[in-house]
Parts: sequence; structure tokens; C-alpha cells
Amino acid sequence: MMGVEGELLFYPTIGEVFKAVLSGEVQKGIVPILNSGEGPVNPTMMALIACGALVQIEEEFVLPINHVLVTRPGYTLEDVQVVYSHPQALGQCRRYLNGNLPNTRTVESNSTVAAVPDMLGSSVPAAAIAPQSVLKLYEGEIVPIKIGIQDNSHNETRFVMIGKVSGVLPGVTGQDITYLSFGFDDEDQPCLLQRALSCFSSLNINLRRVESRPDPMGCWKDIFILEAEGHREDPVMQAALASLRYVASTVTIWGSCLRATHKRIK
Repeated sequence: MMGVEGELLFYPTIGEVFKAVLSGEVQKGIVPILNSGEGPVNPTMMALIACGALVQIEEEFVLPINHVLVTRPGYTLEDVQVVYSHPQALGQCRRYLNGNLPNTRTVESNSTVAAVPDMLGSSVPAAAIAPQSVLKLYEGEIVPIKIGIQDNSHNETRFVMIGKVSGVLPGVTGQDITYLSFGFDDEDQPCLLQRALSCFSSLNINLRRVESRPDPMGCWKDIFILEAEGHREDPVMQAALASLRYVASTVTIWGSCLRATHKRIK
């Protein structure tokens, strides 16, 4: 994460990144939001819902994900009894683990980077699934068993940059995406979700993704998360959002930015 002087800081969990941004400890935070194989990153989704209108999404970008299986010097694949990593990484390497370490226990870590100290602190021979960058961070303490163990060679993750709400957003480019969420007080009304989504379809606005997550403030209620193509300052998008406010009980707009498909980092 970016500190006040432009330094890069690392936090062990996604939740702590959001806390650091809201407290002003850092100016911006970068968190994963969607993986090409494992889908939405739930801690990010739930943190966005919990923060509501206090945070804004200012940028999105896609990065290739290259997982490395690392261990202590002197250990081999046959020695490993437990593997540490983030749940998303464990899922993205499921085929490799099943084929090469079928009887090995897996333990969830707060992040792929945090998996390395978890592994180093293990009382039994262990390995960690981590990004290739840890080989420099922990030089001399770890060695790679195998590089590129992800099941999908085209494994990619979309990240978003978040900041405190400032009212200043990237300008309209014509290739934008708007992140928002909405909920209902009474979900038992017929066709309520259809009416909400028609606010966009009736204006020919494409929805890139539609997700739902449990509403942490309501029993058996949901929060719906949309990625709508267009900028919140576009007149057509403004009309759609105005219509949505008549249908939904709560609407939160997290921001608009250039779509990552037009600025992918290789």
C-alpha cells in the first residue's frame, strides 16, 4: 500500500488494508477483487460493503498470477507435510496439490505473502504457495520447489485501488466501469431484483458482473453488487442510477474508472 511519502507498505489481511486507508495511515490501498479461475475475492467484497460510502474505487488493473511452491533449504517435495497459503491460491493450485501432494494437509494463511512466515514457523516440514517476489524478500531463508504451479497458465487477478472518498474521481474516457451496490428493505416483493436491473438494461447499459453477498446488517437479506459499463458522470448512467434509487432502499456508488481490459499489464 502507498504510505504518505509514497513508500510501499504491506498488510497481512485485506481488512487491514481498508482500515489503513480509512484511518489515513496510507493514501491508497490495492486489493484483489476477482480471480479468473476462483471468482470474487470475498474479503474484498465484504470490506467494501462494510465501508459503504466511506471508500471509493479509483482504478482497476489485471495482473498475471504466477504461484511458486517454496520451502526451507534442505527440504524437498517428498518431505512436505503441510502447505500454507491464502484460500484463493490453494484453490488456484488444487490440481497440482492433488497430483503431487495428495496426502498433505493445507492450512489457510491471511495472504500468499503471509504464508511464508507461517511456513517458516511450522514445527513440521512445510511449504508455502506464494508469489515469485518472495524469493527476493526471503532470500537465503527459502528455496523454490517448483515455479508456476497454478492450474491455469492464464491465471489472472483483477485488482482495484481504493482511497477515502474525496469527491475526485478519474474523468470520463468512454471506456469506463462503475462499481456500485444496492439493497432492499423488503426482498419479498415480486420481481424486485428484475426491476432494479431493468434500470440499466432499459438504457442499454451493460452489466459486466452481478454479485450478491449477505447483508451484515440484516438477517436473511442480501446486498447486490454491480459492475456497470459507463461512468457515473455519464448522463445515461446518471439516469439509470436515479431510477435505481426509486426501486432500491439503499444505493452505494464506489466509483468509476477506466476498464482494466483496456490497460492490462502483461
